[in-house]
Amino acid sequence: LVVPYLMAIGASGPAHHALSFGKAVVVSDIGHNSGLKDVCPSFPPGDTARLESELRRLLADPEHACTVRQRAVDYAEAHPWARLARAYSRFYREVRRRRGAR
Repeated sequence: LVVPYLMAIGASGPAHHALSFGKAVVVSDIGHNSGLKDVCPSFPPGDTARLESELRRLLADPEHACTVRQRAVDYAEAHPWARLARAYSRFYREVRRRRGAR
């Protein structure tokens, strides 16, 4: 999966979903995607030459592709969706509490 965002204000649902299936993901190094630099190949936003280079390496080097997929699995195991959902739920409850909502 290629996530070529030019702007990223939050976590990428498609990227994280693909990672959870152990898929190789290539992301633009911007916003929240920057936090995935150690997980998957990245490239500067809009740098099509670097994107092409990353894709060619994944396609040409099976060992590299296997490593990238394993890092995806490791990341997904360390960051399960259930934990993310609980964190968001706590966050929204706190926001509501601060605003006096019930």
